[in-house]
Amino acid sequence: MWCDVRLTKDGGGICLPSIDMDNCTTIANFFPQGKKTYNVNGVSTVGWFSVDYTSTDLLNVSRKWSYKFVFPIVLSILILLTVMVFLLYTQRNMFRCLMSVH
Repeated sequence: MWCDVRLTKDGGGICLPSIDMDNCTTIANFFPQGKKTYNVNGVSTVGWFSVDYTSTDLLNVSRKWSYKFVFPIVLSILILLTVMVFLLYTQRNMFRCLMSVH
C-alpha cells in the first residue's frame, strides 16, 4: 500500500496523494475561505494544505475518488495505523503473545 503522509497542524498524519487537499478531498466544501499560498519546492502553490487544519477539523472532510466513491480521511488514518501495528507485531514476533492470552 502506498501512502503519502501529510501532517496536520496538531501533528497528526493523513494519507493524501496530493499536497493540495482540494485535488483529492472535499475540503473546499467545509472551509471555502481556507485557500492559501505556500512556496512548495520553489513554486508558489495555491490551495488547501493539511498543515492549516487539525485532525479534528478534518473529521468530516472526505476523499474524492474517480469512481464517485467518497471515503472519510479518518478511514485512511485507521488503515495506516492498522498496518503500522501489524508491522510492529510482525517485526517483534508478538503474535505468539497475543495468541497465548485468553
